[in-house]
Amino acid sequence: MKILSIHIENFGKLHDADFSFKDGLNTICLPNGTGKSTLATFIKVMFYGFDNEGKRDELENERKHYFPWQGGAYGGSIAFEASGKSYELQRSFGQKDKDDTFLLRDLETKLESKDFTSNIGEELFGINSESFVRSAFISQSSCETEATDSINTKMGNLVDNTDDLNRYGTVIAALDEAKNHLSATRKTGELSKIKSEINDLKVKIKEGQGIDEAVAAIFDKSEADKKAYAALKEEQAKLNEKQKEMSVYKDAKATKLRYEEFVRQERERKENLDKTMAAFKGSVPAKEELEEAINLANSVDKMHEKLDALKDYQDSDSVGRGKELTEKIEKYELKFATGVPTDSEISRLIEQWSQRSEQKGSLSQKKDTLQTLMDIDDDKKEKAQEKYRSAAKTSNTLGIIMLILGFVALGLALATSPKGSTLIIEYGAALVCFALSIVLFVGAISKKKTAKDMVFPVNPHLVALRSEIESSEVFVKDVYNDTEDFFIRYNLPLDEYTVVNELYNLKKDIEEYEKIKVSGKEELEKYKEKEEEYKKLKADYEDGLKKLETSMKKFGYEDIEPSKTITELNSLRDLLREYQAAKAEHDKAAENLKIFEDKTPDLEEIKNLKEPEGPESMQVNEARLASIHSELENLSRNIEAYKRELDDFRLKKEETASYENALEIKEEEQQLIADKLDIVNKTKDFMTAAKVNLTKKYTGPITDGFNKYYKLLDKEASDDKFAFDAHINLEFAEQGSPRKPGFLSRGLRDMSGIALRMAFVDAMYQDEKPFVVFDDPYVNLDDEKLKAGLGLLEDLSKEHQIIYFTCNQLRAK
Repeated sequence: MKILSIHIENFGKLHDADFSFKDGLNTICLPNGTGKSTLATFIKVMFYGFDNEGKRDELENERKHYFPWQGGAYGGSIAFEASGKSYELQRSFGQKDKDDTFLLRDLETKLESKDFTSNIGEELFGINSESFVRSAFISQSSCETEATDSINTKMGNLVDNTDDLNRYGTVIAALDEAKNHLSATRKTGELSKIKSEINDLKVKIKEGQGIDEAVAAIFDKSEADKKAYAALKEEQAKLNEKQKEMSVYKDAKATKLRYEEFVRQERERKENLDKTMAAFKGSVPAKEELEEAINLANSVDKMHEKLDALKDYQDSDSVGRGKELTEKIEKYELKFATGVPTDSEISRLIEQWSQRSEQKGSLSQKKDTLQTLMDIDDDKKEKAQEKYRSAAKTSNTLGIIMLILGFVALGLALATSPKGSTLIIEYGAALVCFALSIVLFVGAISKKKTAKDMVFPVNPHLVALRSEIESSEVFVKDVYNDTEDFFIRYNLPLDEYTVVNELYNLKKDIEEYEKIKVSGKEELEKYKEKEEEYKKLKADYEDGLKKLETSMKKFGYEDIEPSKTITELNSLRDLLREYQAAKAEHDKAAENLKIFEDKTPDLEEIKNLKEPEGPESMQVNEARLASIHSELENLSRNIEAYKRELDDFRLKKEETASYENALEIKEEEQQLIADKLDIVNKTKDFMTAAKVNLTKKYTGPITDGFNKYYKLLDKEASDDKFAFDAHINLEFAEQGSPRKPGFLSRGLRDMSGIALRMAFVDAMYQDEKPFVVFDDPYVNLDDEKLKAGLGLLEDLSKEHQIIYFTCNQLRAK
C-alpha cells in the first residue's frame, strides 16, 4: 500500500497545502514549526480519526489541538493505492465527531466506493489506532513500543489464531473483576461478606443456648406469686366486709371535719383580704391601667438615659468634617457611578496601550516588507509564465507558416496535370505541412494552459509576515476599542498621547476615594441619624412624662418624683397582686363553703356528731388493708414481668431456630461462591497459559526481524544482546542479567524501538506492505548511528513506501 498525494484544506497551521509522494523513500525536510508533525498527524487522523477527544486540554485533545488556526473548512483528502486499486479518501471535521463527513472515491471510475467504511484504518491495516501508532507510525517523541492485543491478533494470523485473541485483555479484566467481586479478603467481596454473616449467626445461636432452664425458673417464681396473690385477695375481702360496718361513722366524721375546715378557710381569707385592701392610698387600680403606667415609666426612664447620651454627641465637632468629606465622596460617586475599576484592570490597560504603541510603530515597516516580498513573488511567477507564453507564440507562428506551406503545396498539386510525375510528392508535402501545423497549434494551446495552471509553492516567510501583520492590526484595533470603552465609561478624554497619564491620574483618584469614602460618609450619616433620633426622642420623652403624671395622680400620688416613680409603681403592682390573690382565695373559700352547705341536708346532725367508742379497731383494719393493697400491687407487677420475660424467651427461641436455618443456607452459599472463585482462578490461569503458548509461536519471527533491523542500525550488536519473553516484551543482557529497555540510553531505546516496530510490521503484513511514517526519529542518534539509520531507510524503501520527516539537512536522505 502507498500514498499518492495529499491535499490539506485546513489542519492546524497547514492551509491549502498539497503534497505528492512516490514509491520508495520520500524525504520531507523543513524547518521546525512549519508543520511536519502536523502533516504526519494528518495522515494518521485521515485513516483513524482523532485521539483523546474526551480530554479538556487542547494539547491532548487532537480535535481541539489541530482546529484550523486561520478558520475555514477543517479537513482534506488523501489519494492512496491498496490491493491494486486507487482511492481518494476525503474527510471534513467539525466541533464534534457527529459533525464529521467521510467520502471514499474510486480514482479510476471517479465514483463513490463502498470498499471501506469510515473505520477505514482498522479495515485497511487490520489493527486499531493505538497499534498503528506503535508500529507503522514512528514519531520523534516516542520510538519505544510494545505488542498490543491488536498487534498480537494481526500477527496471530501467521499461526491460525482465532479472533478471540483480540478480546484477551477484555476477558482477563472481566475475570479480575469477578475475582474481586467473589474475594474473601476484600471487604466488598462476596466470600468476605458471607463469612461475616456466618460469624454473626453463630454468635446469635450461642446467645440462644440455655433458654429452657431460664424459662423453668421463671415459671416456678410466677406460680408461687400467683398463690400468694390469691391468699391476699381472700384476706382483703374479709377486711372490706368488716370495714363496711364501721364506714357510717367514718363518713359522718369526715363530713364534719370538711365543714369545719371550710369555715376556718373562709374566715382566715376574709381577714387577709381586709388587711391588704387597707394598704392602698385610694381605690384599687385596674391591672391593665397599672401595667400600662409601669411600661410608660420604664420607657420614659430609658428615653431619659438616651437623651443624656445624645446630648453629649451634639457638642462634638464631627459635623463640619463630615460635610467636607461627603462633598468629595459625592463627586467620586458620580464619577464611578458604573463601578470602581480595579488596579489590575488599569495596569492591564496601561500595559496593553504600551504594547499597542510598539506594534503600531512597527506596522508600517512590516507592510513595506510584505509588499516587497509580494512583488518579488509576483515577478518570479510572471517570468515563469512568460517563458511558456513565449514558447506558445513561437509554436503558433510556426504553425501558421506550416499551414501556409501546406496550402501552397496543395495549390501546386491541383495546378499540376494528373499525369505529372510529382503529383504524389506534392500531395504528401501538403499533408505533412497540415499535420505539423496541427501539432504546433496543439502544442501552443498546451503551453498556454501550462502557463495558466502553474502552481507555485507558498512562500512561508510571506505567509508568516502576513499573519503577523494581521495579528498586529487586530491587536491595535482591539486595544483601542477596549480603551475607548473604558474612557467613555469613566468620562475620560481619549487622546492617544495622554492615555497613560489619564490612567495614572485615575489611579490616584481611586486611592483618595477609597481612603475617604468610608470614614467621611459614615461620620455624617451617623451625625444625622443621632440628630433625628435626639429630636424624636425628646418629643416622645416630654409626651410620656405628661401621661405618667396623669396616671400617678389617678393612683393617689400627688407629688411625683420621676426618679422614684418606677419603684412606687412596682410596689403598687406587688400590692395589687397580693390583693388579687387574697380576693381570689376568699372568693374560692366562700364558694366552697356555700356549695358544701347546699349539698349537706343533715348538716345540723353532723355539727352535733359524737365519736363512738372503739375507733382503734377501724384504724387497724385500714392499716392492714393498705398493706395488703401494696403487697397485691407488687405481686401483680411481678407476675406481669414474669409473663413478659416468658414471651421474650419464646421469641428468642423462635429466632434461634431461624438463625440455625439461616446458618445452614449461608454455609451452602459460601461453598458455592468458593467453587465459583476457584473456577475463575483456574480459567484465568488457563487463558494466560494459552496466550503464552500462542505468542511463543511467533516470538521467533519477531526476534529474527528485530535482530535484522537492529544490526542495520548497530553493526556491532550481537544476536544475544536482546531477547523476547512469551509476551513479546523486550529485554537486553547486561552483565549476565536481563534488564528492561528503560535502562538503555535514549538513543539505544530509540534504535531498539524502531527495530521492534519494523519487526512488527514484517510479521503483520506478509503480502501487501504498508507505507511507514518516520517523524524525525533519529534526533537522539550520534553521527555513526545516524548514518546507519539513513541506510535503514534506503533498505526499507525497497519493500515499503517510506515518508520521512526531518528538520535538519544532516539527517535528510
